[in-house]
Amino acid sequence: MAAGALMQALVLVPGTFADTAHAAEDFLEFKSQAVEFGSAMLENVLDKLSDEHGSDPPAEVGVLSEDVWSSVAEYASKEDTFSSIDGWLDENLGKFMNLTGVAIEERRFSKGIPIFRNSACGKAIAAPPDDDPKVFENSKQHTGFLIDDYGLERGRAWVKDLLAAERLRFLSQLVHSGSDAAWALLQHCPDSANVLLQAGDWLLRAVSATCPYPAFVSHWEAWKALILRRPKLWKGLIRRSLEWHKGRRSAWALIDRLARHHWVALVDPVAEVPDSHACLICKCAFSCAQTWASHAVLKHGYRSPHFRAAVGNRCRACGTIFANVRRHRTHLQVSAACRQSVLRGDPDLLPVWTSTDAHVQSRAIKGRGTSHLPPPARDLAHELLSGLEGLSVASDEDIFALVQKTVEPFPVLVQTLSCWIAGLPPGALRDAAEDVRLCLQVDLLCDDVAGRRTSCDREGLFRPDVRPLAWAPRPAGLPGLVLLGSVSEASFRLDIQPGGGWRSLCFASPPHASLDFAGAFLRFPKPPLRAGSLWDLPSCTLRDMRRYLVWLQRCLSWISLALRLASSGRACILDFGQVPSLSGPVKGKRLLFPMALEEAMFADAMKVDRGTSLIPSLRRHSVSEPPSSSAGTPCAFFFLPVFLGPGPHNSAGRARKRRSPSGMMRPSSTRLHLEAESKGSMCP
Repeated sequence: MAAGALMQALVLVPGTFADTAHAAEDFLEFKSQAVEFGSAMLENVLDKLSDEHGSDPPAEVGVLSEDVWSSVAEYASKEDTFSSIDGWLDENLGKFMNLTGVAIEERRFSKGIPIFRNSACGKAIAAPPDDDPKVFENSKQHTGFLIDDYGLERGRAWVKDLLAAERLRFLSQLVHSGSDAAWALLQHCPDSANVLLQAGDWLLRAVSATCPYPAFVSHWEAWKALILRRPKLWKGLIRRSLEWHKGRRSAWALIDRLARHHWVALVDPVAEVPDSHACLICKCAFSCAQTWASHAVLKHGYRSPHFRAAVGNRCRACGTIFANVRRHRTHLQVSAACRQSVLRGDPDLLPVWTSTDAHVQSRAIKGRGTSHLPPPARDLAHELLSGLEGLSVASDEDIFALVQKTVEPFPVLVQTLSCWIAGLPPGALRDAAEDVRLCLQVDLLCDDVAGRRTSCDREGLFRPDVRPLAWAPRPAGLPGLVLLGSVSEASFRLDIQPGGGWRSLCFASPPHASLDFAGAFLRFPKPPLRAGSLWDLPSCTLRDMRRYLVWLQRCLSWISLALRLASSGRACILDFGQVPSLSGPVKGKRLLFPMALEEAMFADAMKVDRGTSLIPSLRRHSVSEPPSSSAGTPCAFFFLPVFLGPGPHNSAGRARKRRSPSGMMRPSSTRLHLEAESKGSMCP
């Protein structure tokens, strides 16, 4: 066990054994463990933050407690203090993240503050949110995205990329100077070997187009020779992989930012209020028995039944003698028949027998057995039952007061009251008891819920609330917009004749956001990459990656323009016919373009020109239900994916063959249309 733990620590980060052994579990499983600071540390931090002429903020600025953060935020609300923290982070956070043993963990607070934590030394840094209140409000639900966004804007790599790079650097050290004992430990630690293989896959994903070697396992000797003979090339591949992965996530950040700008997030379903566990004294509901037990122990001195029943070294029910009281408690916890017999106080119980503790590994001495005991029944609160049985005349308030002051699990209280009611004769006492039993419900008796209600979906991905775009008549005199297309084709496809004529602009110069148009026909140019898609970045050189990011940013600027026009009721067509591949899956929770509900049902059947599924993971649940419209609604606008291939149209019957004014069929391509659907009337 010790050797395996040591090997895990070695594989995670390079450095001395003492530096890495403490952070092995944190790195291997990425566990979220709270970092607690003492009162003296808190006072020191607050003093430095409140000082007008304070020095650089310390590394312990980040505090994980909500109460503590509220105190820190009170001082950080000052403009000069907040800007000083942000500037200090810009200068020192990059160095801090590249130290040995750095991990970034996202914490979900009421403030949505991401935490940058050093697992090896137990220190934390709180990254201040953006000044934009809209972004700050969005960070409450998307903390993980802001962690990426904050690092990407400052040119820093992600934590998993840094971790993979450190593992590969340690592999290089192991190849150059690793002993046979270290390799033997690695062989007997599958988890450590797996993380090294995952790091190798991470490297190949970035450099597979420029690296002559395939997978690590099948061609390990070639990789080993590369590490030994060309160490500078190996280090360069790692640095190139870091840059490529950073660029890939930058592309997703651009797409994600566009979606968040144009759509609001779906309201996450809130977990139901717990109705099975409650503390009647505090009038607080709990989600499970463990949280209630923790509260009862700390606040009311509650002890579990097997803890109360275990007295001495001998079980009074079966007569088994144990080495110590702890073994006796474990026995009563497992044996329900013995525990219930002792709690009931059966007349045939053995007397308490106490002796000095024997050896901890000594066997228990068998007693008379459990054949004389009745079978286990439902757990009851016998003290409460005795008190209820002593009542001859009582009102419902007296009965409830007796139940309320008893510290037992809520289901046990209900079972005890029901058991007592079953033995009562008809009369006023039984009626009062039944009234108490009827009102004994968590949602009626509790005013608060322990812990914050969490969403049922904690994936942290943005899910847009897609709704129909209402049609609106356009003002007269507006021009039409054309990108990389002819005016005649745009007029025919959009079926409009703008009063202000047509405007053709360059792809590199999208119009200003304040300009309005009667419609838009946008044909996007080819990306600077031969492979890949709009949604993902393939392995390529860093130069091609930078060119692709520029192309993607321009595409998203034009798409943003189309979305803005569509929200105003303008007709728009986005033509991606020149994009070489759109075969990458677009996950439903990352969906950018709203989809009609009837189209979402046929998403799996939609094919592009190359016969590959475009949106295999999209389901109807990823699109929100549109509001019910009245009979007089003229029409609604939708983004409808219509795929026109060389064969029959497969767009669920929406695409119609139309002829251009010249008599030629319109060319086959992959298009995203914004069409108007008539709802009982014609669109102008």
